[in-house]
Amino acid sequence: MDEIGKIVFNSLASKSPVWLPCVGTFGTEYIPAKDNGDGTITPPHNQVRFCEGRQEGAASVIDLMPGVMDGESAQARYDVWLVKAAERGPVVIDGIGVVNNGYFTPYESLVKALNPAPAPSKRIRAKKKSLTPAEKGWLVFIAVCVLVLAGGWTWWHYYKAGPTGHNRWNTKNAAVTDDMDRVPEYTGAVDDPDDMPAIEVTEEDIVVAEEASPAPVNTAVSNSPGSKPGFYVVGNVFSVPGNADEYIEKMKKKYPDLDYQKHAYKGGRTMVSLFGSTDWNEANRQRRRIEDLIYQYDLWVYEVK
Repeated sequence: MDEIGKIVFNSLASKSPVWLPCVGTFGTEYIPAKDNGDGTITPPHNQVRFCEGRQEGAASVIDLMPGVMDGESAQARYDVWLVKAAERGPVVIDGIGVVNNGYFTPYESLVKALNPAPAPSKRIRAKKKSLTPAEKGWLVFIAVCVLVLAGGWTWWHYYKAGPTGHNRWNTKNAAVTDDMDRVPEYTGAVDDPDDMPAIEVTEEDIVVAEEASPAPVNTAVSNSPGSKPGFYVVGNVFSVPGNADEYIEKMKKKYPDLDYQKHAYKGGRTMVSLFGSTDWNEANRQRRRIEDLIYQYDLWVYEVK
């Protein structure tokens, strides 16, 4: 870890915000335990917060650097470091992480250092609450009322209305028979329409077959060409396409089971997703799982229409 990285790390470890000119402000925020609502809890942890400007109360990294060293002032050494750190586009801070287009991605080693003993999500069991005698009595009363109402509706619907109404239990379709001797034999002759007897047909004897209408065509235009509609867990956004490929290669070495996909993002940038689903709830659940897997707690879900 170089000089700048050590100063930033010590500031984050002591929860003191530090400002890097032309880069942004880094600070540490304590996130309390959170009930995820699905029977699990996310344990408390420290998380790095980043903003592009200078946050009030943040000390300048130049002021925290030693004075003249090897004939160079702190300002001169910082300028040399900044040129080298940003030579590939994103600003790479040794031992800390990468700043790219206003987004900061911390290294896994930094997250582990700020959270030396991360506890996995624990499944909690809801305590069963015993009902009081009064509550049990009310439940029985409500159940009886529901049964009485259901029985009354059934009696009215199927008996009181009579056979000409909704009584479908005791009526029989006269046009339907199991006696095969009553079925006329087909001779191929065509009867005279005038000699054919009139047949009384009720509404219940008519079955209308409607031709299935074709499925509607989705005319929505996606703002991410080449991506299927759905919800995607975003790992990072890059302004240089090559950086997105390099990010995917590095991530695949550590986490080969994730579903890496590239998407066109606004501003001509490239978005890399780690999971995709047509269900928002599933995508959000996988976001939490991936955050715990890679120790990065600032992933977000992006919808492709």
